[in-house]
Amino acid sequence: MRLVLLADIHGHISGLDAIRQEISQADAVLIAGDITHFGGPAEARAVLDPIAAIGRPVLAVHGNCDTPEVGRLLAEGDMGINGRLVKLGDISFVGVGGSLVCSGRTPCEQDEDQFEACLHAACQGCEGKVVLVTHQPPYGTRLDLISGRHGGSTSIRRFIEDFRPVLAVCGHFHEAVGVDTLGQTTIVNPGPFKSGRFAVAQILPDRVKVEARQFRLPVEDLTL
Repeated sequence: MRLVLLADIHGHISGLDAIRQEISQADAVLIAGDITHFGGPAEARAVLDPIAAIGRPVLAVHGNCDTPEVGRLLAEGDMGINGRLVKLGDISFVGVGGSLVCSGRTPCEQDEDQFEACLHAACQGCEGKVVLVTHQPPYGTRLDLISGRHGGSTSIRRFIEDFRPVLAVCGHFHEAVGVDTLGQTTIVNPGPFKSGRFAVAQILPDRVKVEARQFRLPVEDLTL
């Protein structure tokens, strides 16, 4: 299965044309939160609808910079996987949105107990290969290391250790772009799409292959 991985779009969709062909060749698009920049359903649709119009399945969770209404919009449709399991082929996709409490406070934050309850409820029907999509990264990897300190979620880490997804996709920390592993799980922060970053993952029979990508932003977005 071939997946396009996006995170931290923050309402900037002008780069979509640069990856349109990549999406059209994928089996699905995964979005790891911050679809908008403190926006609501209208702003979220302005991002999600053009991606979905390319014709591939889109699975997403909200981020801490999305309002609660964005989470409800996703939950009411086919895209949302916050606390929910969706199967594509023989792979189970589950997710949780929002972040831990931030210093500046943002619209969608929760604590470790809420992360744990949401993920375990979603994965009761998990079988075979599992892919996890979160906005908050797991604790203790390269993807949550900011200024020498880890800021990820211990609950998300425990979920990965317990359920052993083949792939975990996260975002949130724009500076922590990259790929890491936790046990047998490949963990990816594709980087902020608003800055021209994304990734492509292939789930092969015996491994997961990830390629980080970056495209040139349109001139009007170069100040982002």
